[in-house]
Amino acid sequence: MDKVVSSNSTDLQLYKELNLAMRTGEAEAGQMWKPFTKHLLSAYNKLPASISPSVGTTQQQQQGLVYTVLYKAVHAQINSKDLELNTSVVIPSFLTATADKGLVTDFLVVTHKPKDEKAALRSETPGGTLLCLHCHSAKPLAHHSAIPTEQEYLFAPNAQFEVVAQYLELLPVGDTSSQTFQVMTMVLR
Repeated sequence: MDKVVSSNSTDLQLYKELNLAMRTGEAEAGQMWKPFTKHLLSAYNKLPASISPSVGTTQQQQQGLVYTVLYKAVHAQINSKDLELNTSVVIPSFLTATADKGLVTDFLVVTHKPKDEKAALRSETPGGTLLCLHCHSAKPLAHHSAIPTEQEYLFAPNAQFEVVAQYLELLPVGDTSSQTFQVMTMVLR
């Protein structure tokens, strides 16, 4: 579980520190960030209320709701015993994801090569875990992003997901090769 919520990577120190305080739940850190978090949540609530289809997004209909499939790279293997099927997962911090599956796959490969040959042998699926997030209420950030082509979306703190599938998938890497990744599918509740 900790690997899921600690996977947000950005060069913005403010973002890192805020999310760390939210994940750890330390009272002192929470009080320090409370005024800023209040303003940030106010701004979040002013973003468009729902996901609208855009180029590259995958739409699916489940139980009468239209879900968009977003992707999140997690820098480590998630033990499938820790997140079994039908397990609820609450992410206490802000969480970003993208509509571009290829971007996430490339990110996992480039940034998560095993440190040495022994590490590669110990890992059945080097490269981390790909989360497929089926959601209906993430906020699109493309119009506010320095890199709009990343098709990034933002989830508010305490987003609750349910694990609905776990499997290995062979995904293309670059133009000529492929790699097996652990994939977890989660639905926003």
